[in-house]
Amino acid sequence: MLKNVIIHLEDIITQGRANDDQLREGIYAMINSLVSDNKKIVVITEREKDKAFEVLKELKLDKFTDEVYSKKEAKDGHSVHLLEVLNRQNIFLSIIDETNTSADDYLAIVAREEDVRAAKMANIPSIGYIDKRHAGFSESQVLTEGFDEIDSIYINRVYQRAHKIPWKITETERCIIRELTVEDIDALYEIYAEPSITEFMEPLFPNKQDEIEYQKAYIERVYEFYEYGMWAVIHKDTGQLIGRAGISNRELKGFIELELGYLIAVPYQRQGYGFEVCNEIIRYAKDKFGFDTIHCFIQKNNIASIKLAEKLGFCWKEEVSFGEERLQQYILKLKQ
Repeated sequence: MLKNVIIHLEDIITQGRANDDQLREGIYAMINSLVSDNKKIVVITEREKDKAFEVLKELKLDKFTDEVYSKKEAKDGHSVHLLEVLNRQNIFLSIIDETNTSADDYLAIVAREEDVRAAKMANIPSIGYIDKRHAGFSESQVLTEGFDEIDSIYINRVYQRAHKIPWKITETERCIIRELTVEDIDALYEIYAEPSITEFMEPLFPNKQDEIEYQKAYIERVYEFYEYGMWAVIHKDTGQLIGRAGISNRELKGFIELELGYLIAVPYQRQGYGFEVCNEIIRYAKDKFGFDTIHCFIQKNNIASIKLAEKLGFCWKEEVSFGEERLQQYILKLKQ
C-alpha cells in the first residue's frame, strides 16, 4: 500500500523554470491531494536541510512536508557516474532505513534519469517529470510534463500498476468494478460452467493454463495501454466475482469502435445487476475518457441482451458482419 511519496522539488522547479506559476500551482494541488489522502510527503534536496526549507516556504509547501533529506550531506566526494547513482540510491535507502519502513511503501517523483535509476535500484517506482526542452527518461513508470491532472488517485494508480495491483475502476450500490487478475480465473471457470453462459459468447480456454497466460497478456497489453477493457464485477457484500463487464475495441469497416460487453453469473441474473453495472460503466467511459459513442454487437436471438441494451438507451442501427457471424449493431451516443 502506498503510504509515502518522495519528491525532488528543486529538480522539478529547476527543470520547469522557477517562475512557472502554472507548474507551482500544479505541484501545490498535487501535494494537497496527497496529504488529504493521508500520504506522507518526503522531500529530497541538493541543499543542506536548513536551506531546503527556503524552497519549501517559497512554494508554500513547508506545512505539508514531513521529512527532508539532503543529498549534499550524503555525498562522499566521488564524481564517477555509477557512484553518483549509488549515492542517490543511498538517499532513497536512508529514508527507508531511518523511518523503519519498506520500499513497498513509497513512490518517487523526480526529474533526473539518475534518480529514476536510483529509485529503481531501491525498488521504488517513479513518476518522471520532463520539461518540453529536455530529453525523456527510459526507466520511469510514467512521464509527465506538468502536474495539473496529477492527484492522489493518479499517483496511487501508478503505484498499483508498478506493483501489479489491479485498479479499482468504479463502484455501484451493490458492486465494485475492478481489473481482472489471474486469481479470478477459477471463479470465471465456475461462472462459465453454466451452459447458458456460452450460448452467445466464446467459452474460456479448455486448458486453464492457457487462460491464465491469456489473462497475463491482457493485463499487460490492454489494461496498461488503454486503461480500459473487460473488468471484474465483485459483489460488495460477499466479495465474490459475479461477472465481468467493460469496454473493448472492435474493428468495423476499417474503424475501431468501442464495444460495451457484459456477463452476469446465472444466480445473479434478472436482479438488475447487468443494468446497474453497465450504466455505471457508460458514465465512467463518458466522464473519464470523453468517448462520443459506445456500441453493442448482439446476436439476433439474444433477447435478454437486446432488452438490456435498449434499457440502457442503445438504439438499433443495422446488421453487420464479422466474418461469417452476423450481429445486430446497437449504438449509444454519449454526446449530443
